[in-house]
Amino acid sequence: MIIKRDAETVVTVYRAQPMLRSDRPLPDLHIRATVEIPGSISTDESQRMMQQDAEDIVVALVSTLPGGTFDRVLAEMLRRKLSSLVVPL
Repeated sequence: MIIKRDAETVVTVYRAQPMLRSDRPLPDLHIRATVEIPGSISTDESQRMMQQDAEDIVVALVSTLPGGTFDRVLAEMLRRKLSSLVVPL
């Protein structure tokens, strides 16, 4: 479910179940994109920041989402990016 508020968009999804019955439930996951990349940094630094953000987001999603949801997120992201990856013949 997507809820748009004044200054934020909240997406509510299912999280993975614990691996064992004795495990505690996984904590809620919150990803906040609140600060813009500064325009005054170098391209290399910008690329490093984006790479670190991407890695952090993937770790958070892999450790929180059910495997089937994660797989579908990946497939949906690739589907949306496909038009820029296709080479016209």
